[in-house]
Amino acid sequence: MRKLLFAALVIIVSVMVILIIVRDETRELNDKLRASSIPPTASAIAAAAPSWDYQTVDRDAAARKAHVGCIQSDDQISLKSPYENTFARLCFRSDGGVWLSIASGQLLTGDSHDARIRFSNSAPRSFSLEQPSDYSSDAAFIVPSGPVFAAARAGKKIAVEATYYEAGIQTVTFSPDSPLVLK
Repeated sequence: MRKLLFAALVIIVSVMVILIIVRDETRELNDKLRASSIPPTASAIAAAAPSWDYQTVDRDAAARKAHVGCIQSDDQISLKSPYENTFARLCFRSDGGVWLSIASGQLLTGDSHDARIRFSNSAPRSFSLEQPSDYSSDAAFIVPSGPVFAAARAGKKIAVEATYYEAGIQTVTFSPDSPLVLK
């Protein structure tokens, strides 16, 4: 009986350690992405079309690598104090994850807070927004991710309508200068 309890305890502690490592790596990735999302001036936006920012990151405790491509929105989200207006980022991970993130403010997720996404001139479609495993409110995973990946790989314009805390429903547009290319 003691051996079984000890084995169960070892398994529980191992799982907790893995979850903490994954949470920390997710935070580290979000911090890296936030650090690379310094909002440009309006003249810089007008001068250059948005381009992809590519990074290679550790994916999990096994040190598997993932490739990430992110693009900044053409327009800002209007937020109320204490938040500042901010650009959004749409990020794609080589293992299939797609998420929307903002530098300040809160994205609302869950059953009553879906996203409507339009690809180029097609009709908008509804997608679920799921909160990240670290429970951060400045990012949300888009599910299912397949259609969003396909549009990005085709270089299509992507408009994402989501709900922001105390700022309501707003739409941001991503107009890549080239198709997404992940290894």
